[in-house]
Amino acid sequence: MAWRDELKPASFRGKPFHVEGGSVTGGRRQAAHEYPQRDAGWQEDMGRRTRVYKVDAFLLGAGYMTQRDALMAALEAPGPGKLVHPYHGEQRVVVETFEMEERTERGGYVQISITFTEAGEQLEPSATTDLLAQVQEKQAAAESAAAQGFADKWRVLGQTGSVVGAALDKVNKLMALPAMSVENWAWVRSNPVSALGALLPERLQQSMGNPFALARGLQTLMRRSERVGDLLKGTAADWGGGSTRSAPSLSQAGIAQSNSSALETFVAQSAAINVMALAVGAPREDAQGNIPTSSSAWTINSMDEQSAAVARAAVLAQTDALLFGDGTASAEVGGLVINAPETEIAQSLMDLRTSVIDRLAELARGGGVVRSSTPLQTVPAVVLAHALYGDDWFQSGRAEELAARNRIIHPGFVPAGQVITYIVN
Repeated sequence: MAWRDELKPASFRGKPFHVEGGSVTGGRRQAAHEYPQRDAGWQEDMGRRTRVYKVDAFLLGAGYMTQRDALMAALEAPGPGKLVHPYHGEQRVVVETFEMEERTERGGYVQISITFTEAGEQLEPSATTDLLAQVQEKQAAAESAAAQGFADKWRVLGQTGSVVGAALDKVNKLMALPAMSVENWAWVRSNPVSALGALLPERLQQSMGNPFALARGLQTLMRRSERVGDLLKGTAADWGGGSTRSAPSLSQAGIAQSNSSALETFVAQSAAINVMALAVGAPREDAQGNIPTSSSAWTINSMDEQSAAVARAAVLAQTDALLFGDGTASAEVGGLVINAPETEIAQSLMDLRTSVIDRLAELARGGGVVRSSTPLQTVPAVVLAHALYGDDWFQSGRAEELAARNRIIHPGFVPAGQVITYIVN
């Protein structure tokens, strides 16, 4: 096929014209960097330069003025338009300038010089929701609602010694559980802003009269616990289970019973909140200067679809038990008697559940193949990550991911013989 056969009739916005010739200007955008005492500079490539099409067009004939006016209107219209270039095909361009020249000696003829510039897209910053941050936000809101709900029901201040003693005994039994242990009270004493201060042995009886501070201290303890999920299992019977579903009473025994039920409900709600957040690796460091944990900053960056489905089912089951129970005003979770939550607490739990499920779906979309490995000797997580992922382990945050995925308590010591699962994209 001859080259003339490939030429296309020229037009802009559907208005035809003839082309005598033209040119195209392009290249690369370069940012020049020059330095003192150095002869040669450095050119930084900033991308392709916008192409500029210069077209030498003309119209002729008895009715050229009508065509000229129509083409002029098209050239002056706002926004980009379609240029059919004889040599370069269809282009989306904007008009920079045009110049029309008419002479009497050239009757019925107009010369038009047009400069077209390649039109791009108006790119705006793309906004995406940080689902992990959203989980943390919903977790904080749910914890606050649960703490306030507990404070509204806890009746110790102004009560008799038997009521105070029963409440104190209940809290002591809770804190004696392995999931709620504090190894370093000296650190808490040295940190006056820590919410754990309300749980200090010398201040615990006083905290019985400040239920919101007591609740915040217990929640902080749950946030740093590696075994917070045990509070939703059979271990609840070690400290709970004494509550019943009896109606509220104004007697001392009735008030003590009401306090016991309020504490069990609060613990189950707060434990479930933390278990849901941990399912997606939400960081657990506390802004109030509380005791840090070895895994407090570990996050999960990806998850295979099977693991995400299992986690999703667990999240739904946990929240269903708290929200709906067995259809009565209360239910049992892990041996604890759980009262049906108030509207604000229920809504906060639903919001957190939605955020966690969204995050699980996001993790599954970026997941890969799950593999396993068993180290023959105790090694740090960073060494294991390098062995499994190669030199890019640090940039990819693989050590933190391994620690979070396998619930490694001390990332500096991955036990020999422990089966380690990891994801290969």
